[in-house]
Amino acid sequence: MEISEASLRAMVRDVDDEHRSGLPTLQDDIRALHAETRAQRTSRRTVLKRVGQGGAVLAIGGALWPAAARPAGAQAATPEPDDAEIAAFAESVELAIVEAYRQAVAGGKIRVAAGNEALTTFAGHHQQHATALSTLAAAKATRRPNQSILTKVTDQLRAASTERDVLKLAYELENAAASTYLQSLGSLDSTAALQLAASILPIESQHAVVLGQAAGVTLAGESGYVPTFQRSDQGVSPDDHPLSQ
Repeated sequence: MEISEASLRAMVRDVDDEHRSGLPTLQDDIRALHAETRAQRTSRRTVLKRVGQGGAVLAIGGALWPAAARPAGAQAATPEPDDAEIAAFAESVELAIVEAYRQAVAGGKIRVAAGNEALTTFAGHHQQHATALSTLAAAKATRRPNQSILTKVTDQLRAASTERDVLKLAYELENAAASTYLQSLGSLDSTAALQLAASILPIESQHAVVLGQAAGVTLAGESGYVPTFQRSDQGVSPDDHPLSQ
């Protein structure tokens, strides 16, 4: 452990407070999603104008290419997923992280109690995110972990030889999850879906910073824990990790 148990517990409490303060808004977002499924869908063109242009990600399929990087003909070849499909994939990612953290705690390689407490607390956040996403995904929700991601992570957990290895893997999972939400902001249609993704993104970025400090891969003392930037090229794709059916 690269930081003290007291420091880690304080950081986890701070992130948990941020997560809890967002829960009322999360519930409002869920209600808004129910309402929007009964209303006419907002056009993708209008939403993208509202979200912002330049570098907006156009699709969650394939490699999630930014607009400037999309190969010629790729848009016609790969249909754009709708909000429910994007949410179903994100739900499966969240549930894979929940199960991965359960395995990490049960594996006994993290010897410091505060490390296990951090993973348990963050797993609870991911479970709540998955519940909200399943509302958006509706009939397309699988309510199961993404098996491709979970298999890969399980193998890495078994290969981990130290506490630091496990915490570094958790850090990388959080970065991948945050990046995936950042990518999705250019693809989601409805205002409520955009709000939901945008409310989850900073929490998972904070998870990454806390776990990174515990593993010694990020600098200690970052103000507010949220990184100054989040890369959009570290996310996971349903082409590489298809939904478990």
